Amino acid sequence: NADRWMFGGNLPTTLLQDVLWDGRVKWYDFVFYLAYMLHFVLPFALALTVWKTRTKYYWQVISTYLVLSFAGFVTFLLFPAAPPWMAAEKGMIEPITRISSDVWFALGIHDFPSLYNKISPNPVAAMPSLHAAYATLFALFIAKFYGKKWAITAAIYPVLIYVGTVYQGEHYAIDEIIGGLYAVAAFMLVPKVMKLLRPKKTN
Repeated sequence: NADRWMFGGNLPTTLLQDVLWDGRVKWYDFVFYLAYMLHFVLPFALALTVWKTRTKYYWQVISTYLVLSFAGFVTFLLFPAAPPWMAAEKGMIEPITRISSDVWFALGIHDFPSLYNKISPNPVAAMPSLHAAYATLFALFIAKFYGKKWAITAAIYPVLIYVGTVYQGEHYAIDEIIGGLYAVAAFMLVPKVMKLLRPKKTN
């Protein structure tokens, strides 16, 4: 309902698939899915990079990702929300395609989607989108620690996530927006809390 309200009565997933999807995997489908899978890699790469180059901020990065993750987990418990592909399967919205499965089929891997679904811990954990939250936080940290030049490059990643996960049927736009807001809140609040909890120096 939130997505339809924001997009004139239409679902952005449907709008994007009407434009970009014709039943065959295109080059940009691989780009979007690669960005989707980087969700499981880039936070660790960022933590390692900060540990090596901006050591004093290492625990800030770790703590912020942990706070963000647990905030998302609590929200999943309080507000379990089905992603578009599941809502479509249950007839709650119009039919859409879960494009990630087609990407794997195009790569010649026919059992990965079923395997992923079996190990996926929570299929109704769409709100907020941790993909959007992690990507937003990644870009914020890059901008903070490495300057404008790298910030512009890093900003490409969350854009691919925001568009790609909606297009692929993994998230609604509202999931992405709330995920981004969670990331901004964690980014702003965690350093302040850490500063308050830091032991005061005594003479």
